[in-house]
Amino acid sequence: MKKIIQFILILCVQLWSCFAIGQDAVPGIKMINHYKENSIEFLEQGRRIKVIAYDDERIVGNFKIIDSKTIQIDTIKIMLSDIKGIRKASTASAILEPLAYIYGTLSVAAGTAAIILDPTFFGSIFFVAGLITGAPLILIPALKRTFKPEGYTFEIQTQQEIDASTVKNNVNTSP
Repeated sequence: MKKIIQFILILCVQLWSCFAIGQDAVPGIKMINHYKENSIEFLEQGRRIKVIAYDDERIVGNFKIIDSKTIQIDTIKIMLSDIKGIRKASTASAILEPLAYIYGTLSVAAGTAAIILDPTFFGSIFFVAGLITGAPLILIPALKRTFKPEGYTFEIQTQQEIDASTVKNNVNTSP
């Protein structure tokens, strides 16, 4: 049994390495965290993102790399230096976020109405239930992580370049 598991693991590693070696690097946006050492986020080209520009224009869509300083979302070209923040935005979140806001708001409103109409124990149970179910549904979508230039450096780079620099930085230089 142990030999079979070892064989399957070796086979999986071999298949994965053959597949990974044949892949071309996909360009994307490399975001280097200023506060955490060796913390790099990478957004591959074609990913759905939400960009907040310095003029507070919010642009959502799949991005495409034009050159080393410019990306394009739909027909809008954006310089990396004009970006105030980048947020990952999936299609599912675009559909589910408004529903979460609505359900959360209705739950909190129903709980508040219950405590106003019936300030006894029964009304307080509905109030607590409304807060417990509604508050997280209002807060969680609003607290999504946004990558801002104050904490990150934005660069356009390929995944292979990131892997090469990571390997180079992790080389043991002790005597």
